[in-house]
Amino acid sequence: MGTFRTGPDMLSEHEDLIHTDAFNVEVAIDPGANGGFAVSFQGELPYTYRMPRTEGDIHDRIKDITKASVMVGARYRYAYVEEVGGFVGVHQPGSAMFKFGRNYGFLLGALQSLGWHVQLIKPQAWQRALRLPYKRGNSNTEWKNKLKAEAQRRFPSLKVTLQTADALLLLDAARLIASHPNTKEKGKTDGKDT
Repeated sequence: MGTFRTGPDMLSEHEDLIHTDAFNVEVAIDPGANGGFAVSFQGELPYTYRMPRTEGDIHDRIKDITKASVMVGARYRYAYVEEVGGFVGVHQPGSAMFKFGRNYGFLLGALQSLGWHVQLIKPQAWQRALRLPYKRGNSNTEWKNKLKAEAQRRFPSLKVTLQTADALLLLDAARLIASHPNTKEKGKTDGKDT
């Protein structure tokens, strides 16, 4: 796992964007232990990172992304986080679900404490916005591989992994939803109720 580039390398890639009036940084996060981050500066091709293993490393990753956004003069920081509930599709022991909920809450708290505008997006909403077929009939492995294949299709120049595929798709969906202000949570992108 690489580290987030916050030094001269990252800044030189974004020199033309420094000090623009409405520069945005977006991060999409699949909050699971096997999830990841997709980070985009002003709509450019995203950087991807797998989810750090500890709370301290999660905080450091978000802090590094925040620091990079400040260094390039970002005016707005948006975080799109997959909204999760108490059930993840398979039976889990209570201790595992408690740990997942704790990590999810920690992630949201870290984002908010560092000044990110957080938007929670349900998996069904971002998948509908991208017009992805429903998971029904697929095993979890088959479904995850389909999502990875879709992310590879949408981001052919990136190395997409199972850990980062959902974050990339969530980022793409969040942009699509934002570009259609009448979009309902149901993931409709035409602005019409049916």
